[in-house]
Amino acid sequence: MTIYHRLFVWMLLLFSLLLTGIFYSQIKTTRSFLVEQQSVEMRNAMNAVGLALSPYLKASDPVIIESVINAIFDGSFYQKVTLEVFEPKTRIERQYPVAPTTVPHWFQQWVTIPSATQTNTITSGWLQLAKITVTSHSSIAYSKLWQNAKQLMWTFGTCMLFGMVLLKFILNRLVKRPLEVVQQKAKDIAKNDFGEPLAEPNTRELKDMVIAFNQMSLQLKQHFNQQANEADVLRKRAYQDPDSGLGNRRLLQLQLEEWLTADTLQNQHGLMIISIPAFSQLRQANNYAASTLLAKAIGTKLASFNTPSRHVGRLSHSEFLFITNDQSKNTLSNMANNLRNDLMEIIQNTFANQRALQADNEVEIGIILKKNDKQENETSLSQLLAQCDNVRAMAKQKTNKVAIIDDNQSAASPASWGKQQWLELIHHALKEDQLIFTHQRAINKAGDELHRELFTAIQYQGRTFSASQFFPPLEALDNTVEIDKSILERAMASLQNSHHIIAVNLAPTTVTNGGFVHWLNRQLQQYPTLSQQLIFELPETVFIHFPEHVKLLCNIITTHSFSFGVDSCGAHFNSSYLQHFRPRYIKLDFTYTSQLDEDIKTDALKAITRAAANLDIISIATRVETRQQLESLAQLGVQGFQGFVVEERNNHGGQDRRDHKECNDE
Repeated sequence: MTIYHRLFVWMLLLFSLLLTGIFYSQIKTTRSFLVEQQSVEMRNAMNAVGLALSPYLKASDPVIIESVINAIFDGSFYQKVTLEVFEPKTRIERQYPVAPTTVPHWFQQWVTIPSATQTNTITSGWLQLAKITVTSHSSIAYSKLWQNAKQLMWTFGTCMLFGMVLLKFILNRLVKRPLEVVQQKAKDIAKNDFGEPLAEPNTRELKDMVIAFNQMSLQLKQHFNQQANEADVLRKRAYQDPDSGLGNRRLLQLQLEEWLTADTLQNQHGLMIISIPAFSQLRQANNYAASTLLAKAIGTKLASFNTPSRHVGRLSHSEFLFITNDQSKNTLSNMANNLRNDLMEIIQNTFANQRALQADNEVEIGIILKKNDKQENETSLSQLLAQCDNVRAMAKQKTNKVAIIDDNQSAASPASWGKQQWLELIHHALKEDQLIFTHQRAINKAGDELHRELFTAIQYQGRTFSASQFFPPLEALDNTVEIDKSILERAMASLQNSHHIIAVNLAPTTVTNGGFVHWLNRQLQQYPTLSQQLIFELPETVFIHFPEHVKLLCNIITTHSFSFGVDSCGAHFNSSYLQHFRPRYIKLDFTYTSQLDEDIKTDALKAITRAAANLDIISIATRVETRQQLESLAQLGVQGFQGFVVEERNNHGGQDRRDHKECNDE
């Protein structure tokens, strides 16, 4: 029982006890008054009958004596009247019937009013003439007492009802509401949701409690914010170039290794190395402030190209690298020419008054297109960097300062397909129901399954195309809603007969589509029983760039008791959104969980997992290849694991170690 109900019950009992005491005291007082009144009336009646009978007793006139007795006592509330005349010796006795009464029998037993009997001698001077005895009846006293009791009960009942309402109102205002606010604040603090400080109530004890809660909440909020800021600082220190705000060389090397091991059936992979000689000129002139200003301006421009399938970073002091998985040769070539003009304009605008730059604002861009079919001897990272140096040197000799190294793909290869060709393939696959679904398990360290991530592929003309191939061109056309709807409908239908927990990825362009949000709201209303089985996995980029769209979508998801997670967490050097959105889990970007060979890398990972754990958010590592890697990640605070080693533990040792967005059927 809550303290509010305890107070209400006990105060109600005290109030009831008080009214009961008053009721009992009032009934007892009224009874005593009625008994006394009955005795007084009897004495008055006997005195009156004595005066009236005295002359007739002297005259010994029995007829008139009986007439007087009948006149005085008939119709009154007396049981018995007896008159004994001394001379001549006679006896007159009258018995009066008891009048009917509406007083309940139980009340008469509870409150007893005895019948009174009084005897009086009638005299004339010193001569005794007769003796009269009168016995009263208590029915009139019972009737009056019962009427009084009913009035008291109605009055006290009304007071009791009014007192209950007033007591409830007062307790609600002074006790319940402040306690509920404090209780909810305690629950929120337990969930690491600090919110705004509580308003201080007027009650002194509650006021002290609220002040203490506000101080504790503020201290915890500062502590968690400090940890989150430390995580961001460590991440930036490990993987971000401080001047441009882009990824540094360490991060680019990890992304390049992932790029080199991409699936053979991917779209055209491309690298764009951007060389800006102006940085070298500024360094030679010791103009570091101007160099920092230029790096910031160029970093802001290049950061706009960052997407889940594209990465931009600073490879060296004067070189930037653009990695893409979804750009064709023509697209990259056009992008290089436009980007070169934009960067040259930035250099001119930023340093219009810098003489050191007036002689050279040139930008050199080299493009490397990765071959679609893997060779027997795959390209290593060092070989790729050497190719970057070669293509940059080639660009320097070109008139337009743009050079391309191409592997001469076949025109029939998917790598050379345009966006519309991919769109036609998707429409055909949806129409012919050619979607293929596979799952990959995510487990905790104990081996318990957290969920299964759903992956989508298309079977077409004997070839299988993964989502990482066809989703980038669909995103470029802002046309991912149709296929995401189809995937969700299939997933919801399959979960009707399954007990598994499934995580479904949503594309960024789907998340920001208002029509999809309304459609999803209707779907979730139709499938309330799936709230504990279906998880929506959203890319981190939408939390950073489209927070209002994500807020609307997440509100709909949580309103229907569904949950969501974050994919590729950590790619944007900003984790402040975790405090606001509170996802169920985060899947760490692969760059944070691979090659943890430096203290600065492990410190960054520990900071991320610690900040997530403080918010009760599970951190999951993807592409976990070995048991040793799993153990190392667990020691750094990672709570969930997904990848080859998970499938191996599930007796799927034959699975290829391919991109983490693909897996075999279970």
